[in-house]
Amino acid sequence: MRKESFTFIELAIVMLVLSVIMGVLFQIFSVYMKMSSIAIVRTKAQDSLIRVAVILDSDIKKAGYGVDNSTDALMWNSTSRTLVIRYVDFTKAGCENETFGNNSCSYLIEYYPKNQNLYRLVDELDTSDNNSAPLFYDGIVKVDDFNVDIDAGNRTVTYFIKYHLAQFPEIRGILSNTLEVYNLK
Repeated sequence: MRKESFTFIELAIVMLVLSVIMGVLFQIFSVYMKMSSIAIVRTKAQDSLIRVAVILDSDIKKAGYGVDNSTDALMWNSTSRTLVIRYVDFTKAGCENETFGNNSCSYLIEYYPKNQNLYRLVDELDTSDNNSAPLFYDGIVKVDDFNVDIDAGNRTVTYFIKYHLAQFPEIRGILSNTLEVYNLK
């Protein structure tokens, strides 16, 4: 006569099957969480890259406004990896007829890599204020290289920012753009 209960072997088999199922589910969940984390970081990185491109593009397009022929509006130093941009901000009140020099309308902007980031230094030439700040938030994008090609004949500037994601160093990319600069001398 048999009782209506499970034997030890039956319980052990059920426990083994359940542990295998739980292990598979855990692996699927882990893969999903990693993919989700990568997607979130990539989205933040894209937002950061777009913001940097907008700032850099704007400064490059302004290069040479109000700058006379004797001053280089755009200069690239390949040794220090520094891009220098000079312009007069004609949108400021009272600056419509100014030329580049020591006045509140003149700007000297420098872009340079430092500590795996791209920095932007803004020098308003009439003051002693120099504001330098990193363009990328530390925990998202790390800059591996910054390079610029100035083609004065075609009046174009091309920049390249090689980067990787801070949390996932194996994920790399290049932000680049070619811009026409009408005031290139």
